[in-house]
Amino acid sequence: MHIADQGQYATIKNPYDTSTKKIRSGETVTREGPLSFPLYPGEELKALNNVRVLDSQSALILEASQTFTDPSGTVRRAGEQYRILGPRRYIPHTSEQIIEEVKGIHLHEGKGLYVQNRDTSEVRLVEGPTLFIREPHEKLYKRRLDPEQCKAIGIEAVQETACRIQLSPGQMVCLIDFEGKERILAGPMSTLLGPQDEVKLLSLSAGKPKGSKFIKIGKVFVGPDFMSDKIQVTTKDNMDMELVLSYKWQLLINETTAINIFQTEDFVGIACRKLQGMIRNVAADLNFADFQVDTVKHFRQKLFVQSMNEAMKHAFGDSVSVDSSKEAECIYLEDIHFLVTEIDVREMEPVDKALKSQFNDELKDRMAIMVSRLQREAELELERYRQEMELNELEGRRMCLQKALDEKKAEETLGRSRIDNQCQLKLDAEKEKQNAQLKAKASEIEVFHMTEQMELLKGEEGKMYVEYLRTKNLGQTNQKWIVPTNTTFNLPLPQ
Repeated sequence: MHIADQGQYATIKNPYDTSTKKIRSGETVTREGPLSFPLYPGEELKALNNVRVLDSQSALILEASQTFTDPSGTVRRAGEQYRILGPRRYIPHTSEQIIEEVKGIHLHEGKGLYVQNRDTSEVRLVEGPTLFIREPHEKLYKRRLDPEQCKAIGIEAVQETACRIQLSPGQMVCLIDFEGKERILAGPMSTLLGPQDEVKLLSLSAGKPKGSKFIKIGKVFVGPDFMSDKIQVTTKDNMDMELVLSYKWQLLINETTAINIFQTEDFVGIACRKLQGMIRNVAADLNFADFQVDTVKHFRQKLFVQSMNEAMKHAFGDSVSVDSSKEAECIYLEDIHFLVTEIDVREMEPVDKALKSQFNDELKDRMAIMVSRLQREAELELERYRQEMELNELEGRRMCLQKALDEKKAEETLGRSRIDNQCQLKLDAEKEKQNAQLKAKASEIEVFHMTEQMELLKGEEGKMYVEYLRTKNLGQTNQKWIVPTNTTFNLPLPQ
């Protein structure tokens, strides 16, 4: 006798058919517990297994060993692989076998996976939040990116999960899909790269001077930002100078016009070459003596000739709102949407070594003169500050004295008001006391008169007085007399 407990099932080979009284050779059946059963002659207990329990985050990949119809009515073909999901209890059919158990993968918001179809090799992106349980014909796909591209956008070359690009405010990126179409994404945001998406890289000029080396970037920062450059200029009197310049710049672009920047091979190099030409023209119009004095002022007067509001309208059209109270001058390179708002000379020296030494000596003299002037200005400023502090101290003392006088005056006024109020309260109390005494005296007089009247009403005289009052009141009352017929009596008539 064999026993299958609760949660177990038995697999019987060559089962006995009670209806035909014959052994079904080569077949297999399952019997679910709890039960106890004997084996008929010819039967074989192949296995006694526990029922498999699947939770809501698990699935089984099954394969049909021969064509059959499952309990749901679905026809399973031999060799077909399919998936069943939990939660459920599972007892395998005699014509199917378990390939593997699959655990679900939790994907949170902003996370994803690449999944490849084994049959078609197509790769798709699964984005969270979701619980992902793969199909039998699917497998997880690890995407390998170009190392140069990974370095440019700041991600790892081999990704276990989907590649995620994080864009800060002011950053833009250009993505190219499998059809070659480009689309622009602007920060702040984060996005997952599609299976076939590629990040377009730009090769931009770097170093000093610009063009001495190049860098690859995938994220374009629209600014404002700073960059520096080194150029050689020649003044009107043929003095060759080497300048190290610093620019404050930004790109006037949005998601619509940014495509022009990504279609430009090197917008930094183009901007620097145009600015170099403008600066050389300014230097060529000035003698060295004039050029070295207030160099930045010369650049601003001759190059910063366009207003900020005009540049904004050129870049974004008339629909953009401008603030006329914040009018500023700038350099705007319309073809690459490049705006320069500040320029500064970090270093300036002659190219010729002898002149360089002389220039450095003159520069030291000018610096000494400037330092001396600054020291004098600082001393004057210190003296002015000291005088202001003394004036502030005197003013503070005057304010304290005035405050004390005001407090004393207020205290005197308050004391006088307090005395007046006390006097008035005493007068009112005295008046109330006198009125109370008068009322008490009047009450005593009234009681005395009432007592006298009550004394007069006592005895025969009082009774006669009461009868007199009653008769007097009766005479003032209308009277009706009712008498019988043929009755004679005398009525008092008024005289």
